[in-house]
Amino acid sequence: MNIITALSLFSLIILIYWIITELFTILFRFTGLPDEKARFQVISLLTGCGFTTKESEMILTTRSRRGLTLGGLMVDMDFFKQINDSFGHSVGDEALIEAAALLRSAAPTQFTVVRFAGDEFILLTRTDDLSKLESLKSAITGAAARFNEQAGKPYRLQFSCGCAVASLETGSVDEFLQEMDRQMYAEKERHH
Repeated sequence: MNIITALSLFSLIILIYWIITELFTILFRFTGLPDEKARFQVISLLTGCGFTTKESEMILTTRSRRGLTLGGLMVDMDFFKQINDSFGHSVGDEALIEAAALLRSAAPTQFTVVRFAGDEFILLTRTDDLSKLESLKSAITGAAARFNEQAGKPYRLQFSCGCAVASLETGSVDEFLQEMDRQMYAEKERHH
């Protein structure tokens, strides 16, 4: 594929993305959702991780009622604001889509990948083995390094991850989320 064909293809993808975003924005305006909420829904749809925070919490609560032990990895995109500020929101949206694809491809099939909020994702599986989650963190770091070397994008993908294991029969969903969040922010501080 020559450079002109590649640029034309990229331009077509951006045009299609813009049209879809505009259509969904119009649709969501009729439903009374604010523009930012509509944009979140469109990006969630495009990432293939189409859940809102409320739906993510519902998944966790449903699983807790079944008495499962869950392992989770909360993943936050580092420097996402800088991507938006430097290259614009359409490139930021592209970065979110790329990040979701990277997370889905890095995660073994038994993991569920959920867009939790903004630039945060949660990867869930039924396990009490923290080493599985640490291995996934390493796989994500390796996948991001390969992406950054090969993708030729103007931005770099980097993630901060926090993992936790919880028996939701004895603990709460909030405690599980808070522990993943605490671990993630501790790692984020080391990255910044």
